[in-house]
Amino acid sequence: APDVATAASAGFGSATSAEATLFRDYTAGDVTVALTVTDSDWVELTALVPVRVLLVPGFVDATSSGFISVLAPGTEVTLVASPALHPDVTVTKYEWSVTSSNLVHGGTCSPTLSVTTATGSPPSPETLLSNLCGAGEYTVSHTVTIMDSADSSIHSQSAAVVVVVHDAPVARFNVTMLTASASTSRVTTVGRTETVWAVDSSDDRVALTYRWTAHPALVTFDDFTRHTTKMRAVTAGQCTITLTVADDTLVKHTSTMDVWVMETTFTPVLEMGDHIVSRPPAFGPLVVPMVASQSTYVDGPVVDYTWSLDATTD
Repeated sequence: APDVATAASAGFGSATSAEATLFRDYTAGDVTVALTVTDSDWVELTALVPVRVLLVPGFVDATSSGFISVLAPGTEVTLVASPALHPDVTVTKYEWSVTSSNLVHGGTCSPTLSVTTATGSPPSPETLLSNLCGAGEYTVSHTVTIMDSADSSIHSQSAAVVVVVHDAPVARFNVTMLTASASTSRVTTVGRTETVWAVDSSDDRVALTYRWTAHPALVTFDDFTRHTTKMRAVTAGQCTITLTVADDTLVKHTSTMDVWVMETTFTPVLEMGDHIVSRPPAFGPLVVPMVASQSTYVDGPVVDYTWSLDATTD
């Protein structure tokens, strides 16, 4: 637990009014809240108030927004309570109940819980939520009862978790780069700026979050968190760019593409067969095979070749 809970570290609903509420980024334990009062003459007085936070409800695999993901066509999930507890308290009871079912395609649903009340020493924190009826949100209410050994007092705290049945997001992206000849890779040139966009990515729930990466980092992105951004080629070589999308349940999907970053727009490659430096004229003219088919052009396939003899020697 933090020594001093402040608006920056603990998150007050309103840190400048006569009443404030701790609502995020704190856990169970002994904390100290600092209250500073300022009068009209800018005279300040500060008091430190010790606070015992006995219980903060929580759930295994839940996001910070209180979602637990179940990928379709899943019909059940095990819910596990994971409260943060003060060292002086013990859990005496867990209670569970389904409070609502909101199906994407309408209709009604009656999910069931394998355990609605758990007692014992200690009580089991698990229950199985089953008979889910397809895509939608299922809200489960949960209450934890504790005993404080400091004074044997009993306290309860309730919270809710939303089980989301949904399809996983799909990452898709497009680029302005052309395809390298006889390859599935894309190709660009050092110093060139390309556009990459992920607007064709899809999800059945909410707007996605995006993250662009390159390995090795031969290219950079103007904003690696936007669905459309500029990609700048910095260093020659081959790299893989990856788009990762995630929905509000933190389920992720990735898509990758290999990219060749070339030093120049045109890269000539000349392959020569075995050649003979000299031969007697009686054996006829000298034939030296030369092949340029491995040459590459950044902006498309090589469609024509021109050969010339620049110089001769006797």
